[in-house]
Amino acid sequence: MEQYTQTKEIQRGKPYYAPSKKELLLYDDALYCKETPAVTALKKFLATGLRLKDQEAEEVFGGLLYNARCVGTGFQDLMRHLEKLGIRFRSARDVEKFAELYQDFHNNTRMQCNRGYTPNETAAMQPPEQHVPHSMSFGPNLRGALASGAMNAAELREGVLAMDLPNEELRASMLGEIAAATGPGKAKKVGRNDLCPCGSGKKFKKCCGR
Repeated sequence: MEQYTQTKEIQRGKPYYAPSKKELLLYDDALYCKETPAVTALKKFLATGLRLKDQEAEEVFGGLLYNARCVGTGFQDLMRHLEKLGIRFRSARDVEKFAELYQDFHNNTRMQCNRGYTPNETAAMQPPEQHVPHSMSFGPNLRGALASGAMNAAELREGVLAMDLPNEELRASMLGEIAAATGPGKAKKVGRNDLCPCGSGKKFKKCCGR
């Protein structure tokens, strides 16, 4: 009931998306998703970038679709969910790439909370300043990986500086989060034969240190 109430609240005032009969019937399959360029790119990354087998990649994609369409959890919660599934990112660059692909997928997915419209379609109907984030907070897992050295802070910083972001306030916020996680006394050298701080149980050289 809580999720239903939240969905109804977010829907308030939004118009209904009216699909054709042919398109509507496709959604009889709960996991139906139009094969847009964003969907294709995300699936390719799951298979090649994360090296998931076909069935595992499909299952992970189904979870991402459900999250985007029905649940709407934040990105950090999504990353924690992937961690519980045993999915590990090899580098900060992979995290950045996944975030970029998931965001594009998310923004082009038809959602219950938007009464069938995608976030991009909804944003086009309203003043753009209402949909542009100006800050971002890192979750504990990402902050921990940066602080321990398991994730390369310099590489992530360079990626943020090169990103095409909607405003400079967001860039400054992300750089501030990196600085806060890697400030004086927070950096810790991880040896190649030490257990990986990501929690996989493997040695660092066999996991995030590859």
